[in-house]
Amino acid sequence: MENRFNIKIKSLYSDNGGEYIGLKIYLSVHDISHYTTAPHTPQQNGMSERRHCHLVETGLTLLTDAHMPLSYWPYAFQIVAYLINRMPTVTLNNQSLFEKLFNQRPNYLKLKQFGCLCYPLTRPYNKYKLKLKSKPCTFMGYSLSQNAYLCFEPLTKKNHHLLTRKFS
Repeated sequence: MENRFNIKIKSLYSDNGGEYIGLKIYLSVHDISHYTTAPHTPQQNGMSERRHCHLVETGLTLLTDAHMPLSYWPYAFQIVAYLINRMPTVTLNNQSLFEKLFNQRPNYLKLKQFGCLCYPLTRPYNKYKLKLKSKPCTFMGYSLSQNAYLCFEPLTKKNHHLLTRKFS
């Protein structure tokens, strides 16, 4: 947050699970307050618990709708977070979190349905001219590192990052 958006982190809230024990010195040196809830009391961390529940329930709905096994939950949950961050909210005057952070509207035209059949153009990656231009794949999400889609090829069981302009 500090490096990317020039916003000082003032406090960290956690559930006392122990994941943040290693950060104790860092938090103290950087004057960041660390607040924890009592053990086994998720109701004390209401906002986080509601957000977590929203992610999980929506992710499970995506998996069910796409008829995909639970083993693909990381992809479904990643898409849910991607979508939530791009949805307008009344809290931010009908802007999305993405818009608020980056001062630009999200591109809704690149949204695809999780688990849908897609035929990404693979010709630029082929070694031979006579190979097929495309293979049936399953849409799994959006690349976090580039403007690309993540497609899963069931026959080879490989994930591919394909540039958005190559998606057909």
